[in-house]
Amino acid sequence: MATVTRTRWESFRGWGIGFVVGLAAGGIAAGVVYVNGREALVDLDAARAQDREAAEARASENTAALEAASSMEALLRARVSAANALDEVDRANYGLARDALRTAGAALARVDAVAAGVDPAALDAARQEVANAIGAVAPDPDTLRAYLVRVEQAVDRLLPRERQG
Repeated sequence: MATVTRTRWESFRGWGIGFVVGLAAGGIAAGVVYVNGREALVDLDAARAQDREAAEARASENTAALEAASSMEALLRARVSAANALDEVDRANYGLARDALRTAGAALARVDAVAAGVDPAALDAARQEVANAIGAVAPDPDTLRAYLVRVEQAVDRLLPRERQG
């Protein structure tokens, strides 16, 4: 058998070709990883955008629910204050009755008609009744009581039917 001797160049050529093929394969693999990774990032960004939109929608719904609950709480506080004013007049505590009326007026001022789901005209009428009762100079307790009954009825008309008692 004849022995083949390789020159130094031929030895390096084999290694060089292997090295170039390795680099090419590595570059292709890196390109595939880059493209797949980029697609994953794009998908992740889209998912985050959807999550952000869903969170913003929930926040908007929660804000509307909070406004509705706050308005309903103010409406109920006005109803209780109107009833307290009527009780104080029956006890001849006219100063306390006016304080309760002022509390009812302040509570009605915080009611948002749209958020509470009440008729804005009815809300304005109730506010006007409270203002009339606060400003009224009643010559006798019966006249003051009549004002307070009208206030109570005006506030009652604002409440949803299932909450009236």
